Order: sequence, then C-alpha cells, then structure tokens
Amino acid sequence: MPMNRVQFQKGLSLGEFIERYGTQEACERELEAMRWPRGFACPSCGSRQYSNFQRGRLLYYQCCECRHQASLIAGTVMASSKVALKVWFQAAYVLSQAKNNVSALELMRHLGVCYQTAWSLKHKLMEAMWVRERTRTLRGTVQVDEAFLGGQSSGPASRGRKGKVAFLAAVSQAPDGKAERVCLSKQPATGEDVVVFCLNTLAPGTLVVSDGAPSFNYTRWNQIAEHEPIVTGGGKQACEIPQLKAVNTVLGNLKTAITGTYHALKFAKYTDRYLAEYQFRFNRRFDMHSQMQRIIRAAVGCKPNPLPSLRMAEVRR
Repeated sequence: MPMNRVQFQKGLSLGEFIERYGTQEACERELEAMRWPRGFACPSCGSRQYSNFQRGRLLYYQCCECRHQASLIAGTVMASSKVALKVWFQAAYVLSQAKNNVSALELMRHLGVCYQTAWSLKHKLMEAMWVRERTRTLRGTVQVDEAFLGGQSSGPASRGRKGKVAFLAAVSQAPDGKAERVCLSKQPATGEDVVVFCLNTLAPGTLVVSDGAPSFNYTRWNQIAEHEPIVTGGGKQACEIPQLKAVNTVLGNLKTAITGTYHALKFAKYTDRYLAEYQFRFNRRFDMHSQMQRIIRAAVGCKPNPLPSLRMAEVRR
C-alpha cells in the first residue's frame, strides 16, 4: 500500500516550535507581523508614528499623533486575557498538531493551567475557527449528507433518539474521488434548511450528489445546483457506494475524533464550535507545518468574545 503523504507529513516539530515561539518576545514579534504586516497603523487616526511601552505582560503601542493606545491583543479574541501570549501559542500548537481533537482536560495538562483557563482558551480558539470557516464555499462535485451526533449512549441510533443533534455535511470531491474540502453546519435535512445550507455553501453550477433523501431535491431550488440522487438503501453497503465514499469517510472520521476525545461533551450547546474545529483542521490538513500559525491568524481576525458570551454559544454575531 502506498504511503499516505497527508498522514505522514512532518508538521511543526516541538523543537521547531520552541525555537520559534519559546519566548514572550518571539510571540509578540509574530503577532505584530500578523496584525500589521506593513507596520503599525493607529486604529483611531491611521498614523504610523508610534512609541512602545510595557504594561504588565503586554506590549502597548501609543500613537504619536492622537495618543491612542492599543495592545497587541486588543480587538482580537485574545483581548483582555491575563494569560501570557506564549501560552496562547502553545494552545494553538497543541490543537493543530494532534491527530484527533484535544479535550480541555488534556489541554490543561499540556499547558499547566487550571481547567477553566484551558476551557476558555480552547473555546475561544474554536470560535475563531468558526468565524474563519463560516464563509467557505465549495464547487465542482459535492457530496451531501445528513448526520447525527450527541445524545444518550443507550438505545437505538435513530433520528428520534433523545439529545441527538442533526447536522449537514458537504464534501467537495477531488478528481481522484477523494475528499478535498468540507463544510459542516448544524441544520436538519429539511427542505428549507437544505436551501439555506446550499445558498451559504455551494458555488453556482455545483453538482450535488446525495443519498436520494427527498429533502435534497431542494438543492435545485432557483437553480442553486444540479442534483444527482443515488438511492442507497440501508445497512453497511450504503456507506460503501463509490459516489458517496468521500462524505461517508469524512463523517466516520469526524465521529471517531469527537467520541474518542470527549467523554463529558455538551455537543448540543457548542455544536458549531466542535464542527468548526474539525472543518478548520481538515481543510488545512495538507500543510500541518503552518496550521498553528493559521489558528493564531484566525484568532487575530476574530472579535473579542468575553466568557459569558462564550458560554451562551448559540448567540451569533
């Protein structure tokens, strides 16, 4: 069997990470380059003349024109955090290089912080991943299916099972038939939800391949996409149909990553974030070496999210 180059890529080694981001100063330089690649520009007046000063752990910039002060983390999802910047980088590194997901409890042990801090770091970074991925668009041939996660551990697995959360998965297909990119959304496969999902996810002219469920016929509404239904029936053989292999493989890996990592999971409340974490990492799996930097860049581009708002979860901006 030939080597899977995605699975066996080197990624960012621990030694490389320590060498590049092992100090607070190194993390500050990296964050400054991400926020202001052309140099500092005052968010108030736009002036590029500034001076620096240190306040506690944070480096601040003061505009020489209007005296506006801004820290490196102001206006980002890291804003007002008392956690050292290098700990944020360490959290992003752990989340990016693990084969499966990383629980807040495991992250706590890696970082040497309390559980509440680890939970906050993880969910803020997952929120940044959600913000980064919510505008992704798929094109070409896209396999679509409905899936379920969460709920009670006993009883039959079905749509009516108590606590189950329905979500839609769309996987773009590469020329060789393998999964290329994925979009996941907490929505049931009703006609109206399928239309909304397709409008937000699919580019014009996309060919949608589904298992023939009646609701997926709504992909043709207003010529959103072409639809190729494949009646799969039930049982194990339904998951082995070549035309739907990519989406079934992605869903199988997603369920393994979540159920094999989290044992006390409020999936129904934080569905968007857990799906976004998987989606973010999957869509960047071809370059694990840069994945940690991409998580930090996503955190820079995400607006502040205080802990009370973070715990509300379903209130979206």
